[in-house]
Amino acid sequence: MEKEKLESVVAVGNVQTAGDQIKYLPRFCRLYDLPKTPGLFLPDSAPSKETLRTWRNNGTLVMVKIGSSLFVDLHMTLKKNKIKLGVLNS
Repeated sequence: MEKEKLESVVAVGNVQTAGDQIKYLPRFCRLYDLPKTPGLFLPDSAPSKETLRTWRNNGTLVMVKIGSSLFVDLHMTLKKNKIKLGVLNS
């Protein structure tokens, strides 16, 4: 009989990992559309234009040039910043 390696994930309550969150987000969006992206920010906690500009300038957001336009790569931004919300791997 073959032994299978099992990985378990323990989560408390209604918790999502960045991987769960990523699959529901679009891959790219314009910088000014980032606060309006569904599921990314709560309506009252959306970042201001100044905060977005700061994130862009300090490298928090992964920016990609497509054609002549600049977009935020949401998937790579979440991966780069290693956003994990309350999940333990054991």
